[in-house]
Amino acid sequence: MTQKEIQERIVATMKRWQKIEDEAVLSIGEIMGTIGNPLPRAIFEIIQQDARNHRRVQELIIQAGGKSGFQLTVEQLEELSKVISRHIQVEERMIKAASDSLKALEGKKMILHEYLLKYLEQDEKKHMELLRGLENLKKHIHPYGPSA
Repeated sequence: MTQKEIQERIVATMKRWQKIEDEAVLSIGEIMGTIGNPLPRAIFEIIQQDARNHRRVQELIIQAGGKSGFQLTVEQLEELSKVISRHIQVEERMIKAASDSLKALEGKKMILHEYLLKYLEQDEKKHMELLRGLENLKKHIHPYGPSA
């Protein structure tokens, strides 16, 4: 399979996936009208927002499959490097706060607090992974060749 065929296949998959994400957003919107309790309501709101974010990422992948591809250079990543490094430090502090809070709850049978704190800790770790991944893109972009 050629690179062009692979890109076309991925774009088709992303477009189908976007429709599923749209269904999820609508479905959760309908569910939200029936939920009065703030805890499950917040969980569904988070999932709905994640579906919207997934759709945005899928759109980036679709655009990358077009004629111009991604336009990201080593120089642009270098400019972002200080901002990324600074925000990684912020994320590390948030992960530590979640971890410290979880340790304080050990053995206390505060399952709701643990449930929510574990979610927050994992989400902050996900942010850290996104930032480090962005930073690591520099290694894969040739400074004199086409961008990623």
